[in-house]
Amino acid sequence: MPYFYANHPRLVLQGVPVMSSKNFNDTVKSIGLWWQEQLQDLMAQAGEEEKRQAEECGDYHHGVPAITVIVDAGWSKRSDRHSYNAKSGVGIIIGQASGKILHIGVHNKYSTAHTQGVPQEKHMCLKTGTSSSEWRLIGDHIHRAR
Repeated sequence: MPYFYANHPRLVLQGVPVMSSKNFNDTVKSIGLWWQEQLQDLMAQAGEEEKRQAEECGDYHHGVPAITVIVDAGWSKRSDRHSYNAKSGVGIIIGQASGKILHIGVHNKYSTAHTQGVPQEKHMCLKTGTSSSEWRLIGDHIHRAR
């Protein structure tokens, strides 16, 4: 983790007790998984709220409650004498009625662990594909949000 290595010498020089790199990485992973679980619960609740509002308004499509969503996705680009697309981007789906997040996803084309030869089962891989198309990214996130 960059934060751990960037601050470790400074903390040691100041006499501040420092947890081990493994303990730090385990804590970061644990907190990340907790945040992911909380976000998934909130998105599920938002989906139920959107569904309920559609049912109350009588908005159905072929017998299924129909909701209107706002969708956006993107990643950074640079064009200053170089052609560059970032290796990751984000897609988000927001329910129009509630204004709440129904789905958020990160798309990664690169995995440091893969390039270092770490087996798939030994790391939490965040690589999700190779496409950098915004429309492909949006489509992938709509499909996953169903």
